[in-house]
Order: sequence, then C-alpha cells, then structure tokens
Amino acid sequence: MKHFVPIYLSTALISTAAVYWIAPRFASEEEPEAVQEPAAPSSDRTETPSSAKTERGNSSASDTFFEPPAYLGICVAKKNEASTWGIVMKETPYYTENGTSQGKMKGGELFHFKKIVSSSKGDMAVCQFVNRKENAETLYLIKKGDALLFTGEYKKLHPKQLDALQRYYLLRGQVAAKRDLILVNAAEKNPHFREYQRLYKEYTALVEEAKKLEQIQNQSTGLAREKAMDQLRALRVKEAPISKQYAEIRQKYNEWKTANVDVDKLVNRNIDIVRWRSEMDALRDTIPGLTL
Repeated sequence: MKHFVPIYLSTALISTAAVYWIAPRFASEEEPEAVQEPAAPSSDRTETPSSAKTERGNSSASDTFFEPPAYLGICVAKKNEASTWGIVMKETPYYTENGTSQGKMKGGELFHFKKIVSSSKGDMAVCQFVNRKENAETLYLIKKGDALLFTGEYKKLHPKQLDALQRYYLLRGQVAAKRDLILVNAAEKNPHFREYQRLYKEYTALVEEAKKLEQIQNQSTGLAREKAMDQLRALRVKEAPISKQYAEIRQKYNEWKTANVDVDKLVNRNIDIVRWRSEMDALRDTIPGLTL
C-alpha cells in the first residue's frame, strides 16, 4: 500500500480553515474523524469561562505578589511527564467515553487529567472538568492536541494566577477561531477554490475508504482477506488520476495564494485579534512559563 501509507498518516477530518488553506501542506495535526462541521466564528464578546471561578475562591484585593509557578513545581508537562491536570487550549469538540458528541468546549476550561487513550477519533485525553457542578464525576474525551498538560498541582497557584491562566487560553482560542475565519474568507476569493475543494473532498474520501479496507485486510483471513486486497488494488487504480488532478489544482491554488494574499497582514491588522493579543501579553506576566 505504498500509495496510501503516507496518506493515512497525514489525512483526517480537519477544521474548515485547515481544509481550505492549510491542507495543501498536509499538516500532521488531525481533527477527530467524527467532527466535520466548520468552526463557528468566534464572538466578539470575551467573557471568562465558567471555569474561571476556581475551587479556591476569590483572593484579597491586597494580594500583589505571585509566587512564580516554577517555584511551586508547576510548568508545562513535557512528553511522557506525569500530569494530573490541564487546560483546554482552544474551542474543541468533546465526547463521552462511548464517543457521543457533547458539542464544543471553549478554551480556558480547567480539567483533571486521567490518561491518554487511542480511539477511532485519534488520541484523546480523558478528563474531568473541574468546575462542572452537573455530572461532576463524568469523564470526557477531548483531542490530545487541544489539551495542554501541566506538572504539579493547580491548587497551589494563587487564585488570580489561575484566573489569568484560564482567561489567557480563552483568548488564545478566540484568536485561533478568528484567524480560521479570516483564512476561509481569503480562500474563497481564490479562483481555484471551488475546484480545489471538490478534488480535496474526493481525494480524502478515497483515503478513508482505503483505510477501512486495509483494516479489514489486516483483521481478516481467507476469502475475506483476498476480497479486501482486490478492492484495495481497484482503489489504487481509481486513486491515481484523482491524485494527479489534486496535485495540479493544489499547485495552482497555492501559487495564486502566494501572489495575492498576505495572511500575516490580514491577521495582524484584525482589530479583535490585536485587542485579544494585547490582553494576552499582559496576562503572561502573571503566569510566566505557563503560556504558549
């Protein structure tokens, strides 16, 4: 399956902006397969999520000194480093343990981290949301890439630091959502957009079909295995011209984008993004070492 092995590793259902803008680069980050709808535009209103009301209560207005998180043993967890808590970095779908969609969770939500599990939707973080009064003990799944884990204990942070941490990642999520919207709007002006979109969907559908057939082949024996192998061979024949067409339109799409669109300028001049980033900069001083 030399045609499909690299495809499997680089393809899944991804956000609208990634599909229309970043997909040509085959970014490795994947969205859960069950999520196909585009991200909703972020509201201009930047309210702190309910989770900003921490379990420790409110601090005194006279408190001005904050112990650096690193002195408390709190920092961003490295790969395979032990962690018991984390925060949602941006708006992301979340699910029950049986895979039932629960909608979307905003950035800034604090959670107790349990473990990482593999699923049909990819690697998922199993967690309990800290400030959920209803179903407080329920475990949920969120995409591993949207969960930022920390070492130490979050309760050691000053309440204002914890509020700042949650506010920071709420704003970070809003910046990401607004940027996605800007990218989609810019992509739609590309004269090759419709054809690129059509071929992208056709191409990724073949990828998904091949992935399922390979699973059947690997799990079957006898006639069932032979049938899956025959179907995969037929799929390779079908894939070749689609792959060629997709590569050609992708090149035209990217050439027009490079010549006509300055993405960074569009993003950096957006009033909302400028305002949110300014607030994020101010929050960094309160939570050094905990921001991305």
